[in-house]
Amino acid sequence: LEGIVHPMVDADARVWLDARAAEGHTLCVLAAPLLFEAGRDVGMEAVIVVAATEETRVRRTVSRDGTTPEAVRARIAAQIGDTERFVRADHVLDNDGTLDELRAQVEDLLARLGAETESGT
Repeated sequence: LEGIVHPMVDADARVWLDARAAEGHTLCVLAAPLLFEAGRDVGMEAVIVVAATEETRVRRTVSRDGTTPEAVRARIAAQIGDTERFVRADHVLDNDGTLDELRAQVEDLLARLGAETESGT
């Protein structure tokens, strides 16, 4: 199934990114679950990881989806581990706090990335 879906998703993402570039946008953010697992990080200028502890992820997912902690932990175990994710990321945002705290980190990072883009760095 992933072999069928991922190429279509990747093609759509490329069309979207190319259209934004043609419009003159110098900074675009593409949210991509399983980015590393699917090899989608290749060719990206920068990768941002939004990270939370396993306990936070389990608690939030159980609350949101009504699933069991064991099912969430099994999904987490099937993904690339945090250490590998952090090594491969260009930027890591901490998502163990509140939504407002995460929003502040995102705004700060986007401001820094926008400044880098404008300066050509």
